[in-house]
Amino acid sequence: MKYNKNKIFWIARNTSKDVICIPWDEKEEYYSFIKREITDGYHQLSVTSEIMLDIISTFMRLGTWKVDNIEMMEDDRELNNILEGLIDSVKSNANKILDLYKYLSSITKDSSIEVKRIYLSSRGENGELSAIFIQINGIVGTYNCSDKVNTMVCQVMREYI
Repeated sequence: MKYNKNKIFWIARNTSKDVICIPWDEKEEYYSFIKREITDGYHQLSVTSEIMLDIISTFMRLGTWKVDNIEMMEDDRELNNILEGLIDSVKSNANKILDLYKYLSSITKDSSIEVKRIYLSSRGENGELSAIFIQINGIVGTYNCSDKVNTMVCQVMREYI
C-alpha cells in the first residue's frame, strides 16, 4: 500500500493561525522539505499523544473508521500485547473504544510513554479500502482518501494551537 504523505504545519494569516497539510514527496530529502517550508513562513507541528487520542475519537465517531494499530515510542512487549488485545476487542465491538481510550490516556499521562504512530482504516460503501497513519512528527499518510481526511486532522490540530 503506497501512502500519499503530508506534513502538518501552521502559518499565521491575518489574525489567525491556519493549520494545513502540505504534500511531501519522499523523493525529496525530508530536512530540505522542512527547511523550505519554514523559509516560506510555515511552522512545524508535532502530534502529541493527547492529540492522537482526539484524532482517534474524531474518526471513530464517524462510524466507518477503525483502529488498526498503535505504535508507542517505547518498545515494550507487554504494553504492545495489551494494546493489540484492546485494538482487537474494538474491532469486534466498537463500544470497546472507551477501554482503549482510557488505557492510552492513563499510560500517556502517568508515564513518559508517548504514542509514536496510529493507523486507521475504513471501507467505503463499495468495499474500497481507505487508510491513514499519523506520526508524532506531524507526518500524515493517506491511502485512497479524500481531502476531507486531511482537513479533519487539521481541524483537530487547530484546537490545540
